[in-house]
Amino acid sequence: MRRSSTLIVGVLAAAMVAAGCGAPSQKTQASDVSLESGIPLDKNFDPEAEFNWSFPVGTTSWDPILGSTGFDLPFLLPAYDRLVYLAPDGKFEPMLAESWDASADGKVLTFKLRADVTFSDGEPFNATAVKTNLDRAAGPGSMIKSQLHNVASVDVVDDLTVKVQLDGGMGAFLAAMSERPGMMASPKAIAAGNLAAAPVGVGPYIASEIVPGNSVTFTKTEGYWDPDAQRVAVMHYKAIPDDQTRLNALQSGELNGAYIAQKHVTPAKDAGLDVIGDVSPVLNYLAVNTSVKPFDDPKVRLAMNYAIDRVGIGEGLFEGLCTPQIQPFPSTSFAYNKDIGDGLDIWPHDPEKAKKLLKEAGYRDGFTFATVVTTVTAYVAEAEAIQDQLKEVGINMEIKPLPTVQLVDEFGISKVTPAVVTPTSSTVDPHTFMEGTMHPDARFNPGAQLSPKMVELIEKGAAPLDSKDRAPFYSDFMDLWIDEVPHVMPICVQHITQAYDDTVSNVQIYHSGVVDLRGVAVSKKD
Repeated sequence: MRRSSTLIVGVLAAAMVAAGCGAPSQKTQASDVSLESGIPLDKNFDPEAEFNWSFPVGTTSWDPILGSTGFDLPFLLPAYDRLVYLAPDGKFEPMLAESWDASADGKVLTFKLRADVTFSDGEPFNATAVKTNLDRAAGPGSMIKSQLHNVASVDVVDDLTVKVQLDGGMGAFLAAMSERPGMMASPKAIAAGNLAAAPVGVGPYIASEIVPGNSVTFTKTEGYWDPDAQRVAVMHYKAIPDDQTRLNALQSGELNGAYIAQKHVTPAKDAGLDVIGDVSPVLNYLAVNTSVKPFDDPKVRLAMNYAIDRVGIGEGLFEGLCTPQIQPFPSTSFAYNKDIGDGLDIWPHDPEKAKKLLKEAGYRDGFTFATVVTTVTAYVAEAEAIQDQLKEVGINMEIKPLPTVQLVDEFGISKVTPAVVTPTSSTVDPHTFMEGTMHPDARFNPGAQLSPKMVELIEKGAAPLDSKDRAPFYSDFMDLWIDEVPHVMPICVQHITQAYDDTVSNVQIYHSGVVDLRGVAVSKKD
């Protein structure tokens, strides 16, 4: 089965913070920048206020199973509740499922659903609707079916009870229920085939006006089950790819908030904006197609790892707000191998070592290759930095900026370009990264190469429900990563940074890295 990705390039090396790991961090600090991780609720908020916000990219589809990137999530979340909610601190909480029970053998999850809930088109939310959505998400044509490949059956027990039979991977499956596979769409809208153009779900807001690929206006859903998620009357979301343009819109008052580039933290603070940030599972990386020469040679891949100056990129280009490391998982994740750590002593920046390895591989004079990169300003700049570093060892990398959909196609589907520079999207569980980027069937492993032992560890790591039981498999996976030098070359793990004007409250950086503005509030200006 072809496994699709939820990454922008893998679509968006994702890692989940261990469930029950405690409260979210209160501050993130890098270099001389110290940031709070959230803004508490101002109880004097204005329930009739409008909230204007921007993200670098828009949604690629309003249908949760058809989008080509995990960066769709910020736009989808206001319209689509999930079965399970992933709280800012990384803990799973009830959402459309009020509770769930796991069988002793780890093969069955039984969900008890919330009563008296309807979709935005008036259709009832019930167990049959859940089965319709899960069967569809795991079926042909779904871009997220890799996250549900272990689902053997979905059975309706009664109107508010669903039993999911699994072949394994219970831990990864529960995590998936808090992101796109767990989003519930109206069965009526599914049958009509209109979801790609406009969302029809259970959510605090309805998309009342959509400009495809650019902007959306959300208005309150009448009779929604959780009014605390509806603290503003209207929300306007807009895609602005250029980092400086987003910051300018914030400073001018056009926006109340935005996802900002790390290099704009200090300018935003100097402008009097409230800036929040925290470590995330968003990994910046370079990946190559190992079925294409010279990337089939592990010595070449190792040489490229030595040629990349991760510290220079993380501390320089990203202002110290992107942690340089060779692991794909953040230090806050249960999947992080503490013995390896950042790994910069294992694969340091060593151009002379890189040249030696290239000579041994038969590329004394280097080689030329093309890479795609998303059109977002910061990532084009990152690709240019990697380009300069590779050039130092004789490798010429030609850069081709593309919108997300075309990028995914060129690297992962049509395979016309053998490399990509991109971040992962924010996802809940490290298994999403494994299935979407590392597995031989993954879209973002176009060379389809990974050792049988590493594949085995992927499957074993997905099985336990307790993250403590999963961690050893990921640790072993990383040990093999060092030995085998796979197609993914991690650069640094981002700190998510956002900025808001002084009227905005009740916003938080999620440990998952997902930008979820549920319950955002806006106060009247003084």
